[in-house]
Amino acid sequence: MLRLMRVSWRMGAMMLLSLAGCWAATDPSGVKSEVFWQAGPVKPADRPGHLLYPAGSLFLFSFYSVGGGPNDQEQPLAEEKIQELFRDYAKSGFQIVGPQYGLNSRVLQDGRAHGLRSVYSVGFTKEELKSKDAKAFSPAEIQQQVSEEVAAAAADENLVLWDLRPEELRPWRKREMEYLEAAARAIKAADPLQRPIYHYCPGHFSAQTLRAIAPHVDYLGKGMYTNYSSQKQSRIWVKWSIDQEVEAIRESGAQAVPIAVAEMFQQPAAAELPLVRDWVRHDIYLALVSGAKGVLVFSLRQRKDFDAWSAYYDAYKAVGAQLLGRDGLAEIFLFGAPRQDLRVEVTEGPEIVEMTYPSANVKEPLRYPSLNFADLAYGDKRYLVVVNSANEPVKAIIGGFPYDSTQAQELSESRDHEPFAIGEGEFSVEFHPLEVKIYRFVRK
Repeated sequence: MLRLMRVSWRMGAMMLLSLAGCWAATDPSGVKSEVFWQAGPVKPADRPGHLLYPAGSLFLFSFYSVGGGPNDQEQPLAEEKIQELFRDYAKSGFQIVGPQYGLNSRVLQDGRAHGLRSVYSVGFTKEELKSKDAKAFSPAEIQQQVSEEVAAAAADENLVLWDLRPEELRPWRKREMEYLEAAARAIKAADPLQRPIYHYCPGHFSAQTLRAIAPHVDYLGKGMYTNYSSQKQSRIWVKWSIDQEVEAIRESGAQAVPIAVAEMFQQPAAAELPLVRDWVRHDIYLALVSGAKGVLVFSLRQRKDFDAWSAYYDAYKAVGAQLLGRDGLAEIFLFGAPRQDLRVEVTEGPEIVEMTYPSANVKEPLRYPSLNFADLAYGDKRYLVVVNSANEPVKAIIGGFPYDSTQAQELSESRDHEPFAIGEGEFSVEFHPLEVKIYRFVRK
């Protein structure tokens, strides 16, 4: 009997130890702490900071036409004004300049003078490609002309991206696709440093159209001009836009990097000027949450009848400060590991937003979540970027955290909020219309 009691005691003790082990592995919130806090990747040490992602760690955030004047793309500002703008541009943390259109011939010089990397444009003009003589151009002749342009600039290590001209090549035009293929091949053959190629496509191009372009370029962008494209009140269109790039790259088997080509040229109504900062912040972060890996802004040219220039520039500078500056959020988007363990649940306000876009044959409303987010692990920290695309407030619960082991901090443009503990695996939050909230989580 005594022996049986001893055996029973030992079995009971083992069961208690086993239960204790299960309790340690899974806390009261039901989330396994060790799994949640498994370290994510960080920026690889072998990715040079002077080369664009993915060969390097440089994040593309640049503007078209820095120093462009009010009349047209060929008319720059006065030289004194150009230099003043470049000084402010570099001081604001931007590291790349261009494409520059009419200022392309001096972009490498301007970049070096202000410690900036440059985007350099090569290729035919639109008029050359449309001319009757262009019909007689063989692939070899296209390659020769483009190769000569590349060779003239290729020795400059300040150059980080080739902008392949003309813009908006059309897949349904055989001659234009033959040109794209020959020109892209010529750039690669003539550039010993193998810097990436970018091509701009118009905003109405869908994935079906873009997938003919994607295999020939390294950076793929389409116009994401929300207000210009009549999407001012349905800014979820930004997600549709980036989805087209991402899907085209996937469907074509290309290795291109999708980027956001954002808007800075249409004058809003006077009553809308206070909204510019929210528009810019919403559009850029929704693009990044949706898969974009860089930003080009069209454009910093000081246009006639565009009095919102300063409001837009200040708004992009504020976003750039978080991505490129102290918070280093660009690295999180480039190298962080996507996780799927956090949840964002709407408790009040619209759960769904809709859009149509007849220009791309989207005539029946597409439905998207009002709150879209990126859940990322970077090193020993976790990040959550949540974007409200509704034009009204939304309340939500953010959950999925281990019980009583998480400290959170909201990162804002102006100041970081005080850290707070997440005691029971979730917390409540309210979003203003088009608001973006960025959280950093660390283990307590």
